[in-house]
Amino acid sequence: MYSVFKAEVPVPGCAETEVNEALVRELVAEPRVMICGQALSHCVNFSTRDLLAAWPEGRMDDLTLLAGMSSPVIGFEGQAVEFLGLLKERGVRVVAEVK
Repeated sequence: MYSVFKAEVPVPGCAETEVNEALVRELVAEPRVMICGQALSHCVNFSTRDLLAAWPEGRMDDLTLLAGMSSPVIGFEGQAVEFLGLLKERGVRVVAEVK
C-alpha cells in the first residue's frame, strides 16, 4: 500500500479500503499542511495525489511538500521528478531544503 489515504486496490463494499474521508476532512480544516515522508517516488507521491484529489482548488498553496526530507526509491527517480513537476504545476509549495 503506497497511500496513507486509501488501499492500493480498493475492495468493493469494504469501506476500510476506500479513501479515508475523515482524515481528509481533518487536514482540509487546517490552515496549512506540511507533507513529508520517506519515499518521494511512492508513499509521498501517492498519498499526496490522493490528498490533492480532495483538496479545495483555491487552497493549493496551503500545502507544502518538504522535498528535502524525502528521496525516491532507487530506480524510480523519474517518477519523483514527474511528481514534483505535477505539484509545482498545481500550485503546491515545494521546499527543496529544510533549514
